Amino acid sequence: MGGRGEVGWQVEATRAQLGRSLKKPGLMGNGQWAFEALPGLHVNGAQTLGENIGALSGLTVALDACHDSLGGKPAPFLDGFNGDQRFFVGWAHVWRMVVRDAFIRRIVATNPHTPASSASRASSATWTPGTKRSA
Repeated sequence: MGGRGEVGWQVEATRAQLGRSLKKPGLMGNGQWAFEALPGLHVNGAQTLGENIGALSGLTVALDACHDSLGGKPAPFLDGFNGDQRFFVGWAHVWRMVVRDAFIRRIVATNPHTPASSASRASSATWTPGTKRSA
């Protein structure tokens, strides 16, 4: 593993990738995510940017590891889903929660984390197919 300098450029590259993704039409407007945590309640993309960078980075490394584990072979189709689709379905399952609306409102207003109800959509919506981490 490299030193702090390497980590710095990797963070900046991820920030740049996420920043480009956030500018995709319909994804974010006026600092808000286009999708809602609750009806009429949008997540503040600027407030959650750092945590979303971390989630996107982890998602990238995990998907690369899945691909690497296949040894160059394609993942089999299971239950009508290819390997990448199953990966993202699993990611969404990780974020499943049942919480009260008041808790979601508090998270959106005060917390740098995207609420769990929106976290899987936030990370996967910024995903660029074919993205590979730097070796």
